[in-house]
Amino acid sequence: MMSRQHIFRDKAIQHYRQSHERDILPRIVAPQVFLFLWILLGLLLASTVLTWLEQVPTRVEGSGIVLDQNRAVNESDSSIAVVFLPAESVDKVHNGQFVQAQVGAKELSDAVVLTVEPGIKSPNEIKLRYGQAIAEPAVVAIIGFRPALLAQEYAGTLIHVQVLVGTQRMLSLLPGVGRWIGV
Repeated sequence: MMSRQHIFRDKAIQHYRQSHERDILPRIVAPQVFLFLWILLGLLLASTVLTWLEQVPTRVEGSGIVLDQNRAVNESDSSIAVVFLPAESVDKVHNGQFVQAQVGAKELSDAVVLTVEPGIKSPNEIKLRYGQAIAEPAVVAIIGFRPALLAQEYAGTLIHVQVLVGTQRMLSLLPGVGRWIGV
């Protein structure tokens, strides 16, 4: 009996079978796009680490009044003001902290907390002692300016202050992230 011969060569059949057995992955993303995505992921991770490490200042805002130099008991080469800060800042504000102040249109950066009165003062106490009407209880702090303001010019002027009370991580400023990272 005559052996049956294939019309295809054995080598061609073997090549055909091997090509069907290989896994062929579809080319969804071009290599350049894939590289770009890895670079983008690296930049995202680097910016997250930098944001985690960066510290930003935290401030407590308040307002007050520049005192007349004749009423003030202080060194003669500095002016002082009394400021009223929110009650929740009672543990944050201390002597020697730096203050950014604005008297009218004038920005003052060379100011410091001289004294902080102990405890939280009620609006009535503040009205009786300083003649200022405020709506909520407050922490009373005395700040000093160097160089001195012209007391006659600025006495009785309203002042807006920001007391530098510390720093916090920049990442904690994102909504929800501060609670998640425990800040």
